[in-house]
Amino acid sequence: LQASSAAPHAHAPPAAPHAQGPRPDAAPPNDVESLHVRARNA
Repeated sequence: LQASSAAPHAHAPPAAPHAQGPRPDAAPPNDVESLHVRARNA
């Protein structure tokens, strides 16, 4: 198990949505930008 944990390419981490297709928590760039804009304007 340590070998697999040391090989992130074997099991794509949640931060790599492109490895396993779209994820529910992977927002499109436009949505992400709007979130940043709202955070700055808040």
